[in-house]
Amino acid sequence: VIGRASPSASTPLASASLASSRWRMALLFLLSGIALGLALPRRSPLRWAGDRSWRLLLPLVAGIVLVVPVQAYCEARLLGTVEPGFWAFLARYLQLRPWPEAGFAGAEYGFTWNHLWYLPYLWVYSLVAIAGWAALRGTAATRARDWLCSRGRWLLWTLPPLWMMAVLVWIDPRFPSTHALADDWGNHAEYFPVFVAGLLASRGEGFWEGLVKLRWRFASVALAAATVYMGLRVAGRVLPAEAPALLPPQAWWLVSRAAHALYWWTALMALLAWGQVLLDRPWRWLPYATEAVFPWYVLHQSLTVAAAYWLI
Repeated sequence: VIGRASPSASTPLASASLASSRWRMALLFLLSGIALGLALPRRSPLRWAGDRSWRLLLPLVAGIVLVVPVQAYCEARLLGTVEPGFWAFLARYLQLRPWPEAGFAGAEYGFTWNHLWYLPYLWVYSLVAIAGWAALRGTAATRARDWLCSRGRWLLWTLPPLWMMAVLVWIDPRFPSTHALADDWGNHAEYFPVFVAGLLASRGEGFWEGLVKLRWRFASVALAAATVYMGLRVAGRVLPAEAPALLPPQAWWLVSRAAHALYWWTALMALLAWGQVLLDRPWRWLPYATEAVFPWYVLHQSLTVAAAYWLI
């Protein structure tokens, strides 16, 4: 809403945002899966489920009540569906009653979680993973994971982009993104497998060794795929409709989806590989960053929207 309301939106910034948006949420789920995989064996499944619920659901509820309302207010004000006055808006919002006339995302439910949708998704994925780990732990499951991260690691290089291609071609068109958890099958099809991949790869030494060896290749392929993907999007906007086409529109659509899928996964692998090479060492600020990243995630979009609204 802020972007559409701005009369001077930056095209280069929009392009950079689009390029990173192809993988940045997937990166969060991938890292979350890795973090859970590294920590799971240390506690019982029930203790882990309780800890994850406390650490994810409490910030979610607090964010819905204390952090996100400023975004709802800015959205409703820019749409002209509420009168000026944030405190009056907040008093009505905190009643948590349906408010369809307010015109912000989620008003029909009486509240919104906006960018905090990541938290309920991660909570559900974590509970499923914890239950699966409790059911499958043992020698056979461990051997299967070890094989996948060593001799079978080529499957982790090749299957995810093929799966993502299927998601983009068949699932996304049927299930548009809603971030409502219950019916968001397109996003679940993308993010849950990424979370599981991180969980499986977390303790696979062979996976990380292979990743580091292929870091230049992953980075090169990601750059090439991004160039094709972004180039096609730019060409679709600047070329006249009557311009001659080398391929029919459906074929270009498939090429774009294939480039998207390849860029998505190779960018994630390149980020992990170069992070392993450049950042896997002690840093003085690492303890602070580890503690700060979660609260800054909760706050960042509300701060950004409030600042943009003030500028407008």
